[in-house]
Amino acid sequence: MSRMCYILAMLLIGMLTLSCEHKELCIDHSHIVDLKVDFDWTLAPEANPKSMTIYLFSENGTNPQRYELNGRDGGTIRVTPGVYHAIYLNSDTRNIDCRDTKHLSTFLITTKDEDLNTMATNLGMGFYLPRSRGAEDERIARMPELLWSGNRHNIYVDRYAENTVTLSPQKSVMKVSITIEGVKNLNTVSGMIGTLSGLSEGILADAGIGSDRCVTMPFTIARGEDDTTLIAEILSFGDCTSGEENHFLDLYVVLADGSRWNYRYDVTSQVHSATDKTHIHIILDELPIPDIGGTGESGGGFIPSIDEWNTVEIGIQM
Repeated sequence: MSRMCYILAMLLIGMLTLSCEHKELCIDHSHIVDLKVDFDWTLAPEANPKSMTIYLFSENGTNPQRYELNGRDGGTIRVTPGVYHAIYLNSDTRNIDCRDTKHLSTFLITTKDEDLNTMATNLGMGFYLPRSRGAEDERIARMPELLWSGNRHNIYVDRYAENTVTLSPQKSVMKVSITIEGVKNLNTVSGMIGTLSGLSEGILADAGIGSDRCVTMPFTIARGEDDTTLIAEILSFGDCTSGEENHFLDLYVVLADGSRWNYRYDVTSQVHSATDKTHIHIILDELPIPDIGGTGESGGGFIPSIDEWNTVEIGIQM
């Protein structure tokens, strides 16, 4: 090998050595820090959820990050330093559904859909239930479980400090208690369910107010101790905030002879006039179940058609 070739070869090796010099990866762990989350249950001391979910939104109210914490006390999550807005709620539920979650302003805590006709079929009540006038287009929604939620703005997460935030959930569902007194001929009933229309679809989590979109919620009915009273309890997100909706309570009753009865009550005034919006009491004293055996006060042994629903409207407001 000539001297010139040797020199060129050595220069080439040197260049390759320099170009392949190993460089350490730049991983700056200070870009992710700990944020300790404490839940303060002063506003809901009775709450004991099995888990909590936190959504952290960026400063402009978008790009949420979701975190799950076991128990009710809180824990530590890993967060990129910055300014955040939080929405939080218990996640030990089956019916609760969060929708439109990409933006803080549209985040809706609601419930999943319910198939009312399938529900009726499973109870042996046929495949079609008539809807209340004016509520035909309302979504049929499942009843929520106990829910505790809240929001907090301007949570500052510092790269160089110990970061702690305290969140204060509060009860976010309301109760509707229904009592129907003086009911006769309950012994002829083989199946019964109810629905209540005009209820709020959910909570706009950032504003902390109910939605103005109305839904209808089905509920089960139980007999009271004296066998002449029917009772039911509904958990809901309260009255629609539109303030213009009517509330119809529908009872769907199947009798032993197979006849089907839809008793429809206009309970708008009782809902709107309730002084305690967190627990609304609806009290009714009329349910004209016919005596299909001809031995009760309604008498006559009248057997109506079993091919369709017989609708009885009670106290409809004009």
